[in-house]
Amino acid sequence: MRVGVASATITPPSGVEMAGYAFRDRPAEGVWDELTMQVMVIEHDDTRVGMVTADVIWFDAEWSDEVRRVWMATDSQMADVWFAASHTHSGPQTSKGMHPVLGKPSDQYLIWLKQTVLRLAAQAAADLEDVRIYSAQGCCSFGVNRRRQEDGRVVMKPEESGPRDDCVTVVGFRRVDGTWKSLWFHYTCHPTVAGGYHFTADYPGAARRRIETAIPGVKAMFLQGCCGDIRPRLVDERGAFYRGGPAEVERLGRLLGQEVIRLLTEMETEFPYLSIDSHEVELPLQTVVPRPFLPDIETSQLYPAWRESVRKKTGWKPCLDIGRLQISERVVLYGFSAEMTVEYGLWLRRRFPRHRVIPVGYVNGCLGYLCPARYVDEGGYEVEESYMYFGLPAPFSRETEERVKRGIAALPGLRNERKEEAGS
Repeated sequence: MRVGVASATITPPSGVEMAGYAFRDRPAEGVWDELTMQVMVIEHDDTRVGMVTADVIWFDAEWSDEVRRVWMATDSQMADVWFAASHTHSGPQTSKGMHPVLGKPSDQYLIWLKQTVLRLAAQAAADLEDVRIYSAQGCCSFGVNRRRQEDGRVVMKPEESGPRDDCVTVVGFRRVDGTWKSLWFHYTCHPTVAGGYHFTADYPGAARRRIETAIPGVKAMFLQGCCGDIRPRLVDERGAFYRGGPAEVERLGRLLGQEVIRLLTEMETEFPYLSIDSHEVELPLQTVVPRPFLPDIETSQLYPAWRESVRKKTGWKPCLDIGRLQISERVVLYGFSAEMTVEYGLWLRRRFPRHRVIPVGYVNGCLGYLCPARYVDEGGYEVEESYMYFGLPAPFSRETEERVKRGIAALPGLRNERKEEAGS
């Protein structure tokens, strides 16, 4: 297997609108730390794959398709490309499909971002060299479920008994001389430590800086998990979440980064195998739209733009892109163009126990929150309100869970998959 990698700073200038929080009422005012992008080209036998990771909240689906088309037109060996966002809530708005209250994208910035991807892709292709693959799994526990039942409804507060995914997975690409060329590190938690008007890569960026400082010359790439209902455990004396500053960003990044560095002493050899598959799955929407949390929604700032978005989508059907990237006999990534809640990632690991599964959200777009059926029954932000921010006509129905799982099962069989793994 051969790997090439390149990286660049992608921090926008002040004045560009940020993404992630509806309460923001003005553009960015400064920078806490730089946002970065990494591009990797992986080659094995006759297959070549591209991986883009970046400190953005998500990638616009149409933008991703266009950049992929241009990239693949210049590289006839390229089978497919993944665009994987860290989901930081303190970066620029990068999608034209979201409600404008979440920030409006800069066309000039998106054009520049496309050019940056293509420039890094060429650099990564020129950087290809032989590597060996290794992996390890550990634990980091600063994420907590954010769905608590109170007085018959679900509120956004820490729920220690709720599901979460503490697993840290590291995939290492090592040169034949023994030095680390690149590391993928995967964790499942919203990068929502920060919440102001300064650009920051949040805890994934702080972890990456710590890793790259400890291992000179390595390029670290963060992969976000199914973190839709998982938030950093920053809790005040009243039991409520709070936003942090640079110190909290660095503290949580240090915890994750130290675990990644520790895992380098436990890395296990992987046997290279490269394949990539994807397909789209149409998802069902609810036929009766629930009344959101917001009172008097028809007179709120959300309603006019949401109504216009729905009008433009007459006849539109939401389709989830499900991708699978297998890079060794054991290590396999599943990518989803949506904000997946944690139970999907946990289910994937149970379904394929013989593989080292890495569930990745926010890949090649973000359709909206995808929840298990029981969440649809319970309600809460992810079900009853978020669909308006994503410009959806209605929330996804409880049948979505089964549709997603069937879509995963419909992908071609995994290398080394046994028949008995077909159950749930």
